[in-house]
Amino acid sequence: MKHLFLALFMAAGGMAAFGQDTPPRTALVMGVGDYGGAKFKGGTIPNLPGITTADLPGMETKLKSLGFSVTVVTNPTLSEAKTAVDAFSARIKANPGVSLFYFSGHGGEYEGKNYLIPRGANIGSKADLSDEALSAQRVLNGMEESGAQVNLVFLDCCREDLGKGVGGAEMAPLKAKGSFIGFATRSGDFADPGEEGSPYTRFLLKHLDKPGVSVADMYSMVIGEVKDFSKRVLGEERRPGFYSELDAPFYLVPTVGAKSVPMAQPSPTSRSPASGTIVNSIGMKFVPLPSTAVLICSTETRVRDYKQFMNDTQHDMSASAQTLAQDGWQRRAGQDWLRPGFNQTDDHPVTCVSWEDAQAFCKWLSRKEGRTYRLPTDHEWSLAVGIGDREASSEAPSAKDEKIIAYPWNADFPPSIKDGNYRGTESRLGHEPSNWTTLVDFNDGFPRTSPVGSFKPGVHGLYDLGGNVWEWCADWHDPAEPICRVLRGGSWVSSQATSLLSSMRLIGGAPDTRRSDIGFRCALEPAP
Repeated sequence: MKHLFLALFMAAGGMAAFGQDTPPRTALVMGVGDYGGAKFKGGTIPNLPGITTADLPGMETKLKSLGFSVTVVTNPTLSEAKTAVDAFSARIKANPGVSLFYFSGHGGEYEGKNYLIPRGANIGSKADLSDEALSAQRVLNGMEESGAQVNLVFLDCCREDLGKGVGGAEMAPLKAKGSFIGFATRSGDFADPGEEGSPYTRFLLKHLDKPGVSVADMYSMVIGEVKDFSKRVLGEERRPGFYSELDAPFYLVPTVGAKSVPMAQPSPTSRSPASGTIVNSIGMKFVPLPSTAVLICSTETRVRDYKQFMNDTQHDMSASAQTLAQDGWQRRAGQDWLRPGFNQTDDHPVTCVSWEDAQAFCKWLSRKEGRTYRLPTDHEWSLAVGIGDREASSEAPSAKDEKIIAYPWNADFPPSIKDGNYRGTESRLGHEPSNWTTLVDFNDGFPRTSPVGSFKPGVHGLYDLGGNVWEWCADWHDPAEPICRVLRGGSWVSSQATSLLSSMRLIGGAPDTRRSDIGFRCALEPAP
């Protein structure tokens, strides 16, 4: 089958511009990589392993970073797919706002209709499609009827012509009114799935969260990358196209100066009136900290956040410091930027940053945003993690106390390794590459750092306060002997679950310490 990437952005009447936090955002991410011996005209439909290992996790992580509540359905049968779609429609109806459906796998096109092939399908002829496959129009109808203000559908699937007269990028096979439909290739052409997932989904994920870039402009970037990739790597150019009936630009991540209908775009730092949540111009989300006027970032500082800082300040650095490689920091003249020694994507927490590096990032962000950003204090961390004014300690609690000391996700002792990214029962043997053992998933799905927001949030909606990376606080561990700064939260290296306790504090090290299990998150001072 020919593998085509189709992206449909459909906006119902009354389309408005939304920041990352308003109104509710609901997503269903579905994909089939294991077809379980499904048949098409007597032949076995091939599996697509990259879908479940790359496409679905990538989309889930990206959508969560954009404020979506995400449900992931992997390798569904037709019955399971229909059940998931119906539940998705019900979720939208309960919280109408922006809805998004994503499918990755095989598909077909017949008489202008798109069909998504589920696990275990048996398609003897084109007449079987309506009985054996999920109609994309059914999904879209359910989204529209649920009252969402904006509907987005991404179909990364085959679009083989199973009949005659099926149009290409010049016509929209799905309902086109008030919509933007982007085709990564024209009908009759194909895309190329791989072990690492679809390159088209990869390019979409790369550009989907660009601040201040409309959907149409974002897709133009995707088109450019698709053409370049196909010509350079495949030897022949794929020709994406699009169809649009949007009356105004729509932004997933607005910034100042962008306008949409009927609302004007919010300022670079946009606030949700209902929750007090703020999303700044580079997509960092800040939530109110209880009992204070301070806001704190809902996630650890991501690699992509730090990249912008590096790019904007590169004139102050030597040439060797100006490139942020995928597997870590380069060495800088006069200083040693420790490389993590493992691959990270833009959604992973930045590591190998010292307390001084974190301070420099906060100063850069303050200048950029016109607001005061800084590291949270040790006390603010206790408020964020939910223990209030209870004192944190550098000593692990005694066994009799463990049951009453909550973890950031409010679990009793001991936590499940699914609650946070920490070492568990396996051995990583420290944070230096020379000491690492063979890569395994350590039962949490991530051999080292995980994308931010991969585990459930704490009581205040903050992610990864337990595990992933230790995080710098503003304080000296002992003000009388200003040698070491405070670290909180545990990390992927932590061997004991007690390291992730809400009350646990680590004597972090000198302010210039850099390690592959240390990162940070920012706090935001209230507006004057």
